Amino acid sequence: MYSESIDIPLANADELINRYHSHTSAQYGDGVVGGMVFDGPASSNYDLDLGSYLLNEVYDGLTAWQVNAIAAQNLKNKGGPPGASNILINGTAVSSSGQGSYNKVTITKGKKYRLRLTNVAVDSYIRVSLDNHNMTVMTSDFVPINPFTTQWLLLAIGQRYDVVINANQASGNYWFRAESQAGCFSSSAGVGQAIWTYADATAGTPSSSAWTEPSGCLEPQMSPYWKQPVPSASFQNTLDTEITNAVVTPGGDSMVVWALNKPIWVDYANPTMQYLMEGNTSYPEAYNVINTNSEGSWNYWLITSDPNTFGLDHPIHLHGHDFFVIGQGSGTYDESSANLNWNNPVRRDTATLPASGWLAIAFASNNPGAWLMVSGRPVLPVLRLCTDTSSFCSTATSPGTSAKVSVCNTWSSRIRLCSLTRMRLRRLATTTSRIRATRIAIRTASTILDYRLLDIPL
Repeated sequence: MYSESIDIPLANADELINRYHSHTSAQYGDGVVGGMVFDGPASSNYDLDLGSYLLNEVYDGLTAWQVNAIAAQNLKNKGGPPGASNILINGTAVSSSGQGSYNKVTITKGKKYRLRLTNVAVDSYIRVSLDNHNMTVMTSDFVPINPFTTQWLLLAIGQRYDVVINANQASGNYWFRAESQAGCFSSSAGVGQAIWTYADATAGTPSSSAWTEPSGCLEPQMSPYWKQPVPSASFQNTLDTEITNAVVTPGGDSMVVWALNKPIWVDYANPTMQYLMEGNTSYPEAYNVINTNSEGSWNYWLITSDPNTFGLDHPIHLHGHDFFVIGQGSGTYDESSANLNWNNPVRRDTATLPASGWLAIAFASNNPGAWLMVSGRPVLPVLRLCTDTSSFCSTATSPGTSAKVSVCNTWSSRIRLCSLTRMRLRRLATTTSRIRATRIAIRTASTILDYRLLDIPL
């Protein structure tokens, strides 16, 4: 089989993530996922970096694809997804029968530790804590925030938080806890636990008690370290909030309502990237393509739950961009009563659409391409955003636009790579699921990065 490794420059350093995973079906739930560490900004002091701390669930006897299928059937009957068997912390746990092992961390009294938490679960919202110790939260999805202290921290599927833990308690052994959240329609028969031990203490089973755990599915209230107001003049929602529809003003901004009501279906013989390469904007309806405007415009999205489906909290994730969280709420969106934050909104790439509620986000057109907007729970909808590259790149040779030159060159190389890989796959076409999966996985540039890191042959 053909294999190729490449270096792909990134347009914006602050868009880096700290995990990689497969985008094919539900593969990442079966282990095609891992942590990455990037040296990025920190808004709180620490002494030592403990690296990635991955959180996910396990379903005994079921693959992630089977869980996906069960969830699809349940949703048809307005039911929730199946419950997990246990929660894993960095890939390990002890089962109800006593098999397995706890993740173990050794800390030194008086030191402060940076911990990079990532929820890589298929369906579980997970809340974490360390007995007797506070956590200082300093980044959300790799974006610095004003540090705040908490005892429990809720992570939606796909979210990442960097926290600082001060080893300032009595020497001993303490439970680190990771628990599936019923308030977010997640469940697990087991509770994730790890053992944190002070270096001068005898290692053993902790006898520590948990902090009082909050309920519900509200995301933590945060404020960004760098204040970035968002223009609001174009956000005037007169669209139907129960169906997906959009108004894109030529040369201006776009306003989109996305009602979570259907998945994306793509003919992989003619993927969205192929349409871009050919300059063809006649996308099939099933591709769920929403066009955005060119560089400098703003895109305002009001994401709502379909009232005819089961009310479920949805983690909404956008590829290729961060977005500003303008507001979230329960029930039907009402502009007259919605509390929207335009002055100092948090910027991140994954936020929760509350069950039977709404989520308002905004992002600038600053990274041309075909990008997925996804809900991170099984069998839930996907939209693809397509940003025109022509006007963005037409000014790339103007004075003072060296950054644009880099972005456009990068974009061109990505197009060429996708085209080349697609032709190779056609030559290698077989009926094996592995080749079909690879065809699916090369749809986006972010997945190309995944394949380089995983060194999976094409």
